[in-house]
Amino acid sequence: MTNKRKPTSKGNEALRRRRLGDLQRLLRHRHHGRTLLTDDDAGREYLRELLLVASMAFNPERMMRNTIGNWAPWMDKAEAAQLIDDVNSTPIFLRKPNGRILGNRLRLTDYERETLGIRTIRPLDVTDEELERRRKAKDSERQWRKRRAKGKKPRDAWLANCKSRTKPWEERKPPISRATWYREEGRKVRQFRETGVSAIKFNTRAEGLVSVESLRRGKSRRVVAGKRVVAERDGVVRGKKSARG
Repeated sequence: MTNKRKPTSKGNEALRRRRLGDLQRLLRHRHHGRTLLTDDDAGREYLRELLLVASMAFNPERMMRNTIGNWAPWMDKAEAAQLIDDVNSTPIFLRKPNGRILGNRLRLTDYERETLGIRTIRPLDVTDEELERRRKAKDSERQWRKRRAKGKKPRDAWLANCKSRTKPWEERKPPISRATWYREEGRKVRQFRETGVSAIKFNTRAEGLVSVESLRRGKSRRVVAGKRVVAERDGVVRGKKSARG
C-alpha cells in the first residue's frame, strides 16, 4: 500500500525532521552507539516509532524501507511489508503524538533528555510547569548575555546613576523641586538646539541659524533654506524687472 503524502507546510516538515533526529539519537544512546535494533519485542516497538515519523515524509514508502534496512536488517520482507501496512493504516493524528505522550511511551528520563539535547520529546519524570520554568530561566540568561555583549550596563549600575535615585534637584542650593529641575534641563536642551547650524548647501548664498519655532511647526531645515533661496531669487528677478521698467 503506497501512501504518498506531501507535508502541509515547511514548519511541519522541520518538526518531523527534528523529532526523527531526537528518536535516532535516543536509540543510539540506548544501544551503545549502534544503529541496529535488537530482534525482540522492544526492538520492534522502537522500529515502529521510527516508521511512524518516517511515514509523514514526502516519500514515505522509500523512507520506511530505508529505515527498516538501516535499523532492522534482520527483519524479513514479509514482516517488513506487514509492519509498513500497519503504519499506513494508522490515522494521521496518531502518527504524530505530542511530546508528553511520546515521552511516556518511550520512558524518556530527564537525564537522557538533557544529556542528548532532545527537545521534541518531554521526559516522564518532569512536569510541564517545571519545563516552562526552565525555559524562562534559559531565555532570561540568553537575553542577559545578549545585553552584556552589546555593552549595556547592568541594572544595578544603571540605577546607581539614575536621576530618580541620585535626586540632583536636592543638591541645589537652595533645593528646588523635581519639576523645576527637569524644566531647566529641558530649556538647556532647547538652547543647545538653537545654536546648531543648518546643513551645508552649495546652492545658497548665505547660511544662517534655524530657529526652534520652525522646527516646532514641523518644517525641516531643508525646507526653510529652500524657501530662503526662492525668496532671494524672486527678489533678484523683481529687481531686474523694475530696472527695465
